[in-house]
Amino acid sequence: MSNIYRSRIDRMLIQTAGSPFITSKLEDLFYFSGFTGDFGYLVLSNPKSYLITTKMFLNEVNSSVDTSIFDVRLVDKSKIFSELIDILIDIQSPEIFICSTNAGVSNFIKVIDTAKDKRLFGLNKKLLSLRDDHFSVGNVKIYFREYLSDKVRSVKDENELNILRNNLLLSDEGFLYILKFIKPGVTEREISIEMEYYLKLKGADEMSFQTIVASGIRSSMPHGRASNKVISNGEPIVIDFGIKKDMYCTDTTRTVFLGTPTQKMKDVYNIVLEALNEGIAYVRSGIKIEDLDKRVRSVIEKYGYGEYFTHSTGHGVGLEIHEYPFISKDNEDELKEGMVVTIEPGIYIPNEFGVRIENMVFVKKNSSEVLTSLTTDMIIL
Repeated sequence: MSNIYRSRIDRMLIQTAGSPFITSKLEDLFYFSGFTGDFGYLVLSNPKSYLITTKMFLNEVNSSVDTSIFDVRLVDKSKIFSELIDILIDIQSPEIFICSTNAGVSNFIKVIDTAKDKRLFGLNKKLLSLRDDHFSVGNVKIYFREYLSDKVRSVKDENELNILRNNLLLSDEGFLYILKFIKPGVTEREISIEMEYYLKLKGADEMSFQTIVASGIRSSMPHGRASNKVISNGEPIVIDFGIKKDMYCTDTTRTVFLGTPTQKMKDVYNIVLEALNEGIAYVRSGIKIEDLDKRVRSVIEKYGYGEYFTHSTGHGVGLEIHEYPFISKDNEDELKEGMVVTIEPGIYIPNEFGVRIENMVFVKKNSSEVLTSLTTDMIIL
Protein backbone atom coordinates (compact mmCIF):
# COMPACT_ATOMS: atom_id res chain seq x y z
CA MET A 1 0.00 0.00 0.00
CA SER A 2 2.95 2.36 0.56
CA ASN A 3 3.48 2.69 -3.19
CA ILE A 4 -0.21 3.51 -3.66
CA TYR A 5 -0.11 6.35 -1.14
CA ARG A 6 3.15 7.72 -2.53
CA SER A 7 1.65 7.70 -6.02
CA ARG A 8 -1.47 9.51 -4.82
CA ILE A 9 0.59 12.16 -3.04
CA ASP A 10 2.73 12.64 -6.15
CA ARG A 11 -0.39 13.11 -8.28
CA MET A 12 -1.67 15.70 -5.80
CA LEU A 13 1.59 17.64 -5.76
CA ILE A 14 1.63 17.73 -9.57
CA GLN A 15 -1.61 19.74 -9.28
CA THR A 16 0.10 22.24 -6.98
CA ALA A 17 3.41 22.33 -8.91
CA GLY A 18 5.12 20.92 -5.83
CA SER A 19 3.74 23.42 -3.32
CA PRO A 20 2.26 22.06 -0.07
CA PHE A 21 -1.38 21.01 0.00
CA ILE A 22 -3.36 21.14 3.25
CA THR A 23 -6.64 19.34 3.87
CA SER A 24 -8.84 18.27 6.77
CA LYS A 25 -11.46 16.51 4.64
CA LEU A 26 -11.92 12.99 6.02
CA GLU A 27 -12.05 11.41 2.57
CA ASP A 28 -8.71 13.07 1.73
CA LEU A 29 -7.15 11.89 4.97
CA PHE A 30 -8.07 8.30 4.15
CA TYR A 31 -7.21 8.53 0.45
CA PHE A 32 -3.71 9.95 0.87
CA SER A 33 -2.66 8.24 4.10
CA GLY A 34 -5.04 5.43 5.01
CA PHE A 35 -5.97 7.23 8.24
CA THR A 36 -9.47 6.22 9.41
CA GLY A 37 -9.94 8.63 12.30
CA ASP A 38 -12.56 11.34 12.08
CA PHE A 39 -10.39 14.38 12.79
CA GLY A 40 -7.03 15.61 11.56
CA TYR A 41 -5.03 17.65 9.09
CA LEU A 42 -2.76 16.51 6.28
CA VAL A 43 0.10 18.54 4.89
CA LEU A 44 1.27 16.94 1.65
CA SER A 45 4.68 18.22 0.62
CA ASN A 46 8.17 17.27 -0.54
CA PRO A 47 10.34 15.66 0.69
CA LYS A 48 7.95 14.48 3.42
CA SER A 49 4.31 14.83 4.38
CA TYR A 50 2.63 15.32 7.74
CA LEU A 51 -0.44 14.05 9.58
CA ILE A 52 -1.65 16.03 12.58
CA THR A 53 -4.32 14.50 14.76
CA THR A 54 -5.16 13.97 18.42
CA LYS A 55 -3.90 11.31 20.80
CA MET A 56 -7.29 9.59 20.85
CA PHE A 57 -6.53 8.28 17.34
CA LEU A 58 -3.25 6.58 18.26
CA ASN A 59 -4.62 3.13 17.37
CA GLU A 60 -5.85 4.31 13.97
CA VAL A 61 -2.43 5.81 13.26
CA ASN A 62 -0.56 2.68 14.33
CA SER A 63 -2.79 0.38 12.29
CA SER A 64 -3.05 2.29 9.04
CA VAL A 65 -0.53 5.11 8.57
CA ASP A 66 2.92 4.48 7.07
CA THR A 67 5.37 6.51 9.15
CA SER A 68 8.00 6.17 6.44
CA ILE A 69 5.78 8.50 4.40
CA PHE A 70 4.19 10.64 7.13
CA ASP A 71 5.61 12.53 10.04
CA VAL A 72 2.75 11.98 12.50
CA ARG A 73 2.08 14.65 15.14
CA LEU A 74 -0.28 13.65 17.99
CA VAL A 75 -1.31 16.76 19.90
CA ASP A 76 -4.13 18.15 22.00
CA LYS A 77 -6.98 19.39 19.83
CA SER A 78 -6.44 22.94 21.06
CA LYS A 79 -2.90 22.86 19.65
CA ILE A 80 -3.74 21.57 16.17
CA PHE A 81 -3.42 24.97 14.47
CA SER A 82 -0.24 25.85 16.32
CA GLU A 83 1.29 22.54 15.23
CA LEU A 84 0.23 23.20 11.66
CA ILE A 85 1.94 26.57 11.72
CA ASP A 86 5.15 25.02 13.07
CA ILE A 87 5.15 22.62 10.14
CA LEU A 88 4.59 25.42 7.61
CA ILE A 89 7.45 27.40 9.16
CA ASP A 90 9.71 24.38 8.67
CA ILE A 91 8.58 23.99 5.06
CA GLN A 92 8.98 27.70 4.24
CA SER A 93 7.00 27.56 1.00
CA PRO A 94 5.99 30.81 -0.74
CA GLU A 95 2.78 29.10 -1.89
CA ILE A 96 0.28 26.92 -0.07
CA PHE A 97 -2.80 25.20 -1.54
CA ILE A 98 -6.10 24.35 0.12
CA CYS A 99 -9.33 23.06 -1.41
CA SER A 100 -12.27 25.47 -1.45
CA THR A 101 -14.72 22.54 -1.28
CA ASN A 102 -13.20 21.42 2.02
CA ALA A 103 -15.38 22.36 4.98
CA GLY A 104 -12.18 23.10 6.90
CA VAL A 105 -11.35 26.17 4.82
CA SER A 106 -13.01 28.45 7.37
CA ASN A 107 -10.76 26.94 10.00
CA PHE A 108 -7.74 27.88 7.92
CA ILE A 109 -8.56 31.52 8.56
CA LYS A 110 -7.93 30.70 12.21
CA VAL A 111 -4.57 29.27 11.18
CA ILE A 112 -3.67 32.60 9.60
CA ASP A 113 -4.69 34.38 12.77
CA THR A 114 -2.59 31.96 14.84
CA ALA A 115 0.34 32.52 12.53
CA LYS A 116 0.53 36.24 13.25
CA ASP A 117 2.46 35.54 16.42
CA LYS A 118 4.78 33.03 14.83
CA ARG A 119 6.28 35.20 12.09
CA LEU A 120 5.24 32.79 9.33
CA PHE A 121 3.89 35.42 6.96
CA GLY A 122 6.25 38.20 7.92
CA LEU A 123 6.32 40.37 11.02
CA ASN A 124 2.80 39.98 12.42
CA LYS A 125 1.21 40.81 9.09
CA LYS A 126 -2.51 40.32 8.79
CA LEU A 127 -4.49 39.22 5.77
CA LEU A 128 -3.56 41.74 3.11
CA SER A 129 -5.86 40.84 0.24
CA LEU A 130 -8.32 38.33 -1.09
CA ARG A 131 -8.09 37.64 -4.81
CA ASP A 132 -10.22 35.40 -6.99
CA ASP A 133 -8.23 32.30 -6.15
CA HIS A 134 -5.86 33.13 -3.30
CA PHE A 135 -5.13 35.04 -0.13
CA SER A 136 -2.06 37.23 -0.03
CA VAL A 137 -0.64 37.15 3.47
CA GLY A 138 2.70 38.84 3.86
CA ASN A 139 4.95 37.21 1.26
CA VAL A 140 2.98 33.94 1.16
CA LYS A 141 0.19 33.15 -1.28
CA ILE A 142 -2.51 30.76 -0.11
CA TYR A 143 -4.46 29.34 -3.05
CA PHE A 144 -7.94 27.92 -2.57
CA ARG A 145 -8.91 25.92 -5.65
CA GLU A 146 -12.27 24.28 -6.23
CA TYR A 147 -12.28 20.47 -6.27
CA LEU A 148 -8.48 20.35 -6.07
CA SER A 149 -8.13 17.03 -4.26
CA ASP A 150 -11.52 15.85 -5.51
CA LYS A 151 -10.19 15.80 -9.08
CA VAL A 152 -7.24 13.66 -8.04
CA ARG A 153 -9.56 11.25 -6.21
CA SER A 154 -11.90 11.09 -9.21
CA VAL A 155 -9.50 8.85 -11.14
CA LYS A 156 -9.69 5.43 -9.52
CA ASP A 157 -6.78 3.00 -9.28
CA GLU A 158 -7.13 -0.77 -9.61
CA ASN A 159 -7.50 -1.30 -5.88
CA GLU A 160 -10.38 1.20 -5.68
CA LEU A 161 -12.05 -0.28 -8.73
CA ASN A 162 -11.94 -3.78 -7.21
CA ILE A 163 -13.56 -2.51 -4.01
CA LEU A 164 -16.31 -0.79 -6.01
CA ARG A 165 -16.94 -3.95 -8.06
CA ASN A 166 -17.27 -6.07 -4.92
CA ASN A 167 -19.51 -3.52 -3.23
CA LEU A 168 -21.79 -3.41 -6.25
CA LEU A 169 -22.15 -7.19 -6.21
CA LEU A 170 -23.39 -6.93 -2.62
CA SER A 171 -25.77 -4.03 -3.27
CA ASP A 172 -27.10 -5.82 -6.37
CA GLU A 173 -27.78 -8.86 -4.19
CA GLY A 174 -29.76 -6.68 -1.81
CA PHE A 175 -31.95 -5.45 -4.65
CA LEU A 176 -32.69 -8.98 -5.87
CA TYR A 177 -33.60 -9.94 -2.32
CA ILE A 178 -36.02 -7.07 -1.84
CA LEU A 179 -37.93 -7.92 -5.03
CA LYS A 180 -39.20 -11.05 -3.24
CA PHE A 181 -40.37 -8.91 -0.31
CA ILE A 182 -42.45 -6.41 -2.31
CA LYS A 183 -46.14 -7.17 -2.45
CA PRO A 184 -49.44 -5.30 -2.09
CA GLY A 185 -49.93 -4.06 1.46
CA VAL A 186 -46.30 -3.45 2.48
CA THR A 187 -45.18 0.12 3.01
CA GLU A 188 -42.31 2.00 1.41
CA ARG A 189 -40.68 2.25 4.81
CA GLU A 190 -40.90 -1.50 5.36
CA ILE A 191 -39.18 -2.09 2.03
CA SER A 192 -36.41 0.36 2.94
CA ILE A 193 -35.88 -1.11 6.41
CA GLU A 194 -35.88 -4.71 5.16
CA MET A 195 -33.41 -3.91 2.39
CA GLU A 196 -31.03 -2.04 4.69
CA TYR A 197 -31.23 -4.82 7.31
CA TYR A 198 -30.39 -7.47 4.72
CA LEU A 199 -27.45 -5.52 3.27
CA LYS A 200 -25.93 -4.76 6.68
CA LEU A 201 -26.40 -8.39 7.72
CA LYS A 202 -24.54 -9.43 4.57
CA GLY A 203 -21.58 -7.13 5.27
CA ALA A 204 -22.34 -3.53 4.34
CA ASP A 205 -20.83 -1.08 6.85
CA GLU A 206 -23.67 1.36 6.28
CA MET A 207 -25.91 2.70 3.54
CA SER A 208 -24.36 5.31 1.25
CA PHE A 209 -27.43 7.51 1.79
CA GLN A 210 -31.00 7.23 3.04
CA THR A 211 -32.67 4.68 0.79
CA ILE A 212 -35.29 6.11 -1.55
CA VAL A 213 -38.49 4.10 -2.02
CA ALA A 214 -41.20 6.08 -3.80
CA SER A 215 -44.30 4.44 -5.24
CA GLY A 216 -47.35 5.51 -7.21
CA ILE A 217 -47.74 9.28 -7.40
CA ARG A 218 -44.79 9.66 -5.01
CA SER A 219 -42.51 8.16 -7.68
CA SER A 220 -42.71 11.57 -9.39
CA MET A 221 -40.58 12.94 -6.52
CA PRO A 222 -36.90 12.46 -7.54
CA HIS A 223 -35.83 12.22 -3.88
CA GLY A 224 -38.95 10.65 -2.39
CA ARG A 225 -37.72 9.22 0.91
CA ALA A 226 -39.48 6.06 2.05
CA SER A 227 -42.77 6.88 3.76
CA ASN A 228 -45.60 4.96 5.40
CA LYS A 229 -47.47 4.85 2.10
CA VAL A 230 -48.84 1.38 1.34
CA ILE A 231 -47.82 -0.21 -1.97
CA SER A 232 -50.72 -1.06 -4.29
CA ASN A 233 -51.14 -3.00 -7.52
CA GLY A 234 -50.52 -1.14 -10.76
CA GLU A 235 -47.91 1.20 -9.26
CA PRO A 236 -44.34 1.99 -10.26
CA ILE A 237 -41.79 1.86 -7.42
CA VAL A 238 -38.56 3.85 -7.67
CA ILE A 239 -35.83 2.32 -5.47
CA ASP A 240 -32.59 4.31 -5.19
CA PHE A 241 -30.05 2.69 -2.89
CA GLY A 242 -26.38 2.18 -2.17
CA ILE A 243 -24.01 0.73 0.40
CA LYS A 244 -20.75 1.85 1.92
CA LYS A 245 -18.13 -0.82 2.61
CA ASP A 246 -14.37 -0.53 3.00
CA MET A 247 -14.94 3.25 2.81
CA TYR A 248 -16.36 3.20 -0.76
CA CYS A 249 -19.93 3.89 -1.89
CA THR A 250 -22.30 2.46 -4.47
CA ASP A 251 -25.33 4.10 -6.08
CA THR A 252 -28.04 2.32 -8.08
CA THR A 253 -31.63 3.08 -9.05
CA ARG A 254 -34.24 0.79 -10.52
CA THR A 255 -37.92 1.38 -11.20
CA VAL A 256 -40.08 -1.73 -10.90
CA PHE A 257 -43.82 -2.24 -11.35
CA LEU A 258 -46.18 -4.07 -9.03
CA GLY A 259 -48.72 -5.53 -11.41
CA THR A 260 -49.11 -4.64 -15.06
CA PRO A 261 -48.09 -1.02 -15.83
CA THR A 262 -50.12 1.23 -18.09
CA GLN A 263 -48.98 1.78 -21.65
CA LYS A 264 -47.82 5.29 -20.73
CA MET A 265 -45.69 3.87 -17.90
CA LYS A 266 -44.14 1.37 -20.32
CA ASP A 267 -43.44 4.10 -22.87
CA VAL A 268 -41.81 6.38 -20.29
CA TYR A 269 -39.72 3.51 -18.94
CA ASN A 270 -38.43 2.70 -22.42
CA ILE A 271 -37.58 6.36 -23.08
CA VAL A 272 -35.56 6.56 -19.86
CA LEU A 273 -33.83 3.29 -20.73
CA GLU A 274 -32.97 4.60 -24.21
CA ALA A 275 -31.48 7.73 -22.63
CA LEU A 276 -29.45 5.61 -20.21
CA ASN A 277 -28.07 3.42 -23.00
CA GLU A 278 -27.31 6.47 -25.15
CA GLY A 279 -25.30 7.99 -22.31
CA ILE A 280 -23.38 4.79 -21.56
CA ALA A 281 -22.52 4.33 -25.25
CA TYR A 282 -21.20 7.91 -25.42
CA VAL A 283 -18.96 7.68 -22.34
CA ARG A 284 -15.23 7.57 -22.98
CA SER A 285 -12.13 9.48 -21.95
CA GLY A 286 -11.84 12.95 -23.48
CA ILE A 287 -15.50 13.80 -24.04
CA LYS A 288 -16.84 17.00 -22.57
CA ILE A 289 -19.02 16.39 -19.55
CA GLU A 290 -21.56 18.99 -20.69
CA ASP A 291 -21.88 17.11 -23.98
CA LEU A 292 -22.64 13.87 -22.12
CA ASP A 293 -25.42 15.62 -20.23
CA LYS A 294 -26.81 17.05 -23.48
CA ARG A 295 -26.64 13.64 -25.17
CA VAL A 296 -28.71 11.95 -22.48
CA ARG A 297 -31.11 14.87 -22.15
CA SER A 298 -31.69 15.04 -25.91
CA VAL A 299 -33.24 11.57 -25.95
CA ILE A 300 -35.85 12.56 -23.39
CA GLU A 301 -36.45 15.88 -25.14
CA LYS A 302 -36.97 14.06 -28.44
CA TYR A 303 -40.05 12.37 -27.00
CA GLY A 304 -41.42 15.59 -25.51
CA TYR A 305 -40.56 14.91 -21.87
CA GLY A 306 -37.61 17.29 -21.52
CA GLU A 307 -39.27 19.46 -18.87
CA TYR A 308 -39.75 16.40 -16.67
CA PHE A 309 -36.05 15.52 -16.47
CA THR A 310 -35.35 17.83 -13.55
CA HIS A 311 -31.87 16.92 -12.29
CA SER A 312 -28.36 16.44 -13.65
CA THR A 313 -27.40 13.33 -15.59
CA GLY A 314 -25.08 11.91 -12.95
CA HIS A 315 -22.05 12.31 -10.72
CA GLY A 316 -18.84 10.67 -9.61
CA VAL A 317 -18.92 7.95 -6.93
CA GLY A 318 -16.14 6.78 -4.64
CA LEU A 319 -15.28 7.68 -1.08
CA GLU A 320 -18.26 10.05 -1.29
CA ILE A 321 -21.65 9.21 -2.71
CA HIS A 322 -21.70 12.47 -4.71
CA GLU A 323 -18.23 13.54 -5.78
CA TYR A 324 -16.44 15.07 -8.74
CA PRO A 325 -17.18 14.98 -11.66
CA PHE A 326 -20.76 16.24 -11.68
CA ILE A 327 -22.45 15.37 -14.99
CA SER A 328 -24.32 18.55 -15.83
CA LYS A 329 -24.74 21.11 -18.58
CA ASP A 330 -22.53 23.53 -16.63
CA ASN A 331 -19.41 21.34 -16.45
CA GLU A 332 -16.98 22.11 -19.29
CA ASP A 333 -14.33 19.64 -18.04
CA GLU A 334 -13.61 16.35 -19.80
CA LEU A 335 -14.08 12.81 -18.57
CA LYS A 336 -10.80 11.05 -17.78
CA GLU A 337 -9.88 7.42 -18.01
CA GLY A 338 -10.36 5.80 -14.60
CA MET A 339 -13.32 7.88 -13.45
CA VAL A 340 -16.40 6.14 -12.09
CA VAL A 341 -19.66 8.00 -12.69
CA THR A 342 -23.38 7.40 -12.57
CA ILE A 343 -25.70 7.81 -15.53
CA GLU A 344 -29.21 8.32 -14.12
CA PRO A 345 -31.84 9.80 -16.45
CA GLY A 346 -35.35 10.18 -15.13
CA ILE A 347 -38.80 11.43 -16.07
CA TYR A 348 -41.06 12.74 -13.31
CA ILE A 349 -44.62 13.66 -14.26
CA PRO A 350 -46.27 15.59 -11.40
CA ASN A 351 -49.33 13.94 -9.86
CA GLU A 352 -48.87 10.88 -12.08
CA PHE A 353 -45.65 8.86 -11.73
CA GLY A 354 -41.91 8.87 -12.27
CA VAL A 355 -39.20 6.58 -13.64
CA ARG A 356 -35.44 6.61 -13.01
CA ILE A 357 -32.79 4.07 -13.99
CA GLU A 358 -29.22 4.46 -12.76
CA ASN A 359 -26.00 2.55 -13.43
CA MET A 360 -22.43 3.10 -12.27
CA VAL A 361 -20.05 3.33 -15.23
CA PHE A 362 -16.26 3.06 -15.47
CA VAL A 363 -14.67 5.46 -17.97
CA LYS A 364 -12.14 3.78 -20.28
CA LYS A 365 -9.91 5.26 -22.97
CA ASN A 366 -12.19 4.54 -25.93
CA SER A 367 -15.33 3.16 -24.31
CA SER A 368 -17.05 2.53 -21.00
CA GLU A 369 -17.80 -0.42 -18.76
CA VAL A 370 -21.05 -0.77 -16.84
CA LEU A 371 -20.14 -1.84 -13.31
CA THR A 372 -23.74 -2.42 -12.18
CA SER A 373 -24.72 -5.99 -13.01
CA LEU A 374 -28.49 -5.71 -12.48
CA THR A 375 -30.69 -5.98 -15.55
CA THR A 376 -32.24 -2.81 -16.91
CA ASP A 377 -35.10 -4.77 -18.50
CA MET A 378 -38.52 -3.79 -17.19
CA ILE A 379 -39.32 -5.72 -14.02
CA ILE A 380 -43.00 -6.49 -13.34
CA LEU A 381 -43.68 -8.14 -10.00
